[in-house]
Amino acid sequence: MAIQAVFAIRVSPGVITVRGLPVGVDTSLNFPLICFNDTDDTVSYTIQALKPSQVKEHWRDGFEEIPDTSWLYLEDGSELVAPPNGKAKSMIRINIPDSEAYYNQMWAVYMLVTPEKTGMFTAAVAPLFMLETPSLANPKVPPAGIPGIAPSAITLQNDSTKASVMLYNTTDSVLILTISTYIPALEKGSAEIEATGNWHFNEEFKNGLSVSPEKVEIPPDEKVEITVNSSYFPEKRCQALVRIDGGKVIRYIRIFGQPSKK
Repeated sequence: MAIQAVFAIRVSPGVITVRGLPVGVDTSLNFPLICFNDTDDTVSYTIQALKPSQVKEHWRDGFEEIPDTSWLYLEDGSELVAPPNGKAKSMIRINIPDSEAYYNQMWAVYMLVTPEKTGMFTAAVAPLFMLETPSLANPKVPPAGIPGIAPSAITLQNDSTKASVMLYNTTDSVLILTISTYIPALEKGSAEIEATGNWHFNEEFKNGLSVSPEKVEIPPDEKVEITVNSSYFPEKRCQALVRIDGGKVIRYIRIFGQPSKK
């Protein structure tokens, strides 16, 4: 999907989620950023990665700001040039430092696209990128995030109905967190997290989940364990979330439900 601003600026993709990004490996996101030029003049575009708070007050729930915007970049540099009534594109890459702190992450970052000023006004568009790194239990260092979470995804089935997750406080203040089971509203335009590809949210599976404890207080530089248990397993694989309120942003843990074994 492309997004368009006034003065015929079009950019693709407009919103994208990329999961399973490797840590410690400079890798391509496997798709380009494309700038469409609908004018009769050659246009240069400047590309800049921005933290969400530099763009708007609220962004997608569940996604923290990427720690360093320089990790996300274009193969061909920060400027693209599109011919008249043409387009310019460059593959998008990311280089996440090699630390186990960066597993279990869900980050948001915007890429601001600004054309050269061609008249009285200069418009810009900012596609949203939602980036997820692999889940990892028992990392050697506390996970990034407030709170840090490990693992960020668990799978439950009828012969393995319970799993533990650690929540970490790397701040210098006590974290007071409320924990609940959750699936997002599906109304159009809601700023909610999406289900993992080829999975779907299931209300019955969510209702069969329980978390303990439902409220925790974590002192600075400490961690606590929570337990997720399921009493219901669907006929088809599905997903729900554990929602954590009280940090800088809402955090989520993905809970995958495997079908009951016959």
